[in-house]
Amino acid sequence: MKKPTPVPTAETQPFWSAAAEGRLIYQYCPVCKKAQFPPRHRCASCGQAEITWRESHGIGAVHSFTVVERASAPAFQDDLPYVIALADLDEGFRMMVTMRGCEPHQVQIGARIRVVFELGENTWPLPTATLLGEMLTFARLEPGRVYGRHTETIGQRLIDQWTSLYPWDQPQGDRAPSGLTNMVGMRTYLLAMHPRPPGNVHASIKLRGARPLRIGARVSAEVSCSGKEEKKGRRFVDFHVRGTDEEGHQVIDMELRLIWAQ
Repeated sequence: MKKPTPVPTAETQPFWSAAAEGRLIYQYCPVCKKAQFPPRHRCASCGQAEITWRESHGIGAVHSFTVVERASAPAFQDDLPYVIALADLDEGFRMMVTMRGCEPHQVQIGARIRVVFELGENTWPLPTATLLGEMLTFARLEPGRVYGRHTETIGQRLIDQWTSLYPWDQPQGDRAPSGLTNMVGMRTYLLAMHPRPPGNVHASIKLRGARPLRIGARVSAEVSCSGKEEKKGRRFVDFHVRGTDEEGHQVIDMELRLIWAQ
């Protein structure tokens, strides 16, 4: 039996369209300066009708949670037991998410989380959350370990944002601007490697040959620690970002070297 599928409305369609691109967005009132979620046709605090959308980094903390041990429908039976949490996002709004990649006893109030979109049997990707864990200090980083994944669609909004900053880097036919490969790789690193100690310094970035990004492609990338060393009193950490499109073609092959602060 399939799980229920979201049915977008006029108010929620922008949210689900962004979700399909791997982006978490929320509403923001320019009058009372408050963030709100779920989407509504006007500000719930002051009644302002002209409300805007902003993009969230997807990082927050568990406000409360419940452990589900009895399925509400047969479609959820195989997921038992699972955790549903209310998460306070750093931008100032609260949303409900299902926790993934952890055991129920690992979830605690105040635990830091990251929202990710899960592409399953539903038409629209669903927001879920993973635990961020403790500060990723030099001693805790493990070479060979995959630290996180990120999926997004190379949509027109992303291309428009890029070309507004770099007008000389334009699409060529169905190929996205070449610089987007670097941007998506860096975004994957920034979203996956949390929480990082403050003060890290980027030492180098290397891009190897891979297929160009296509407009409309859905890119799934992962970040792994490929090595670390102490040299002349500094801590160097290497990361590998690898991304593929929906056809399995490698489109991102990036090596990052950072001087790790702690």
